[in-house]
Order: sequence, then C-alpha cells, then structure tokens
Amino acid sequence: MAFAASALKISNFNQQLQKVPWSIIVTLSGVMLLVDVAGYAGLGTLIGNFITSNVPVFMVPAVFVFCSAGLSFVATFFAVMPLLFPVAVQVAAATGINISILIACICVGAIGSGSTSPLSAMGAQILSSMPNDQQEALAPRMIKYSFVCIGIYVVLALVGVFNIVPNLMGI
Repeated sequence: MAFAASALKISNFNQQLQKVPWSIIVTLSGVMLLVDVAGYAGLGTLIGNFITSNVPVFMVPAVFVFCSAGLSFVATFFAVMPLLFPVAVQVAAATGINISILIACICVGAIGSGSTSPLSAMGAQILSSMPNDQQEALAPRMIKYSFVCIGIYVVLALVGVFNIVPNLMGI
C-alpha cells in the first residue's frame, strides 16, 4: 500500500515506509521460522510420545488445548496445525480418543489464544491498527486475556465439552 500511495502521489513514500510496523513483521517471520524448525526437528513426535506415555486419557484433550494455545501464543494458527495434527492422529490411535475431539481441541486452543496474544499474528495485527499511545496499554491486557482464555478452554476440555464434537459431526 505504501508503494501504491507513493505512485498515486497520495503521500510521501518515506513517510509511509516509516509507518510500517517493521518490528512486528520481523518478529512474526522469526517465530514462524522457529515453529517450522521445531516441527522438522521432531517436536511433534516428542509431544506425541510424551502425551501417550505420561498423560492420563481423560486429560489428553486438555493437554492438546494447552499445547496448541501455548504454540499459538507466539505464532499463528497456521503454524500450529501442521505441527499438532499429525500428533493428534498418533495420540488418537494410541489412546482410542476420537480424532475429531483432538482436532477440535487444537483448533479452539490455537484460535483462542492466538487471536488475543500480542505476540501472535492476529494480536500483532490488532496492535498495529491501534494508535501508538494505546499500544503500550493494550498489550499487557491482551496477554492477561489470552491466559484467561487458555484457562477457560482447558477447563472446558477437562469437563468434556469437546466430546460433543463427534456427535455434531455424525461420527
């Protein structure tokens, strides 16, 4: 948009270039790279092996909510999916839990914290749209809200709310 505004003589290119949130763009790029490297390094396999051998079956959905929320807190939903979906298949086969429950837990956890964390893609977009004087006050509130959301989603998973997903899907 900075290039278009400059070409149309709407504004000065240098002024527009200074308004681009470069720190946010660099942070998001770096975090996405780290999540990809973690996936290639075997983090998904490590998480799957840990869950199947150490976590009681009734807590597995809550662990998936927590893992996806934690990863999405600093990344984005689209980085969490390719990492945790294969883990969900592995854990579902080992524990007998319906795969749709685990996929729902991954989606809810990732969207729930990733959309409100100022360190994630969506949260960074929200912060970049705010005036500079409001960004400093909003960021800590967004972090607190993210942790509250994660806690609520983990409790919902422990209670068994996500067990209705297979019934809704007709599975």
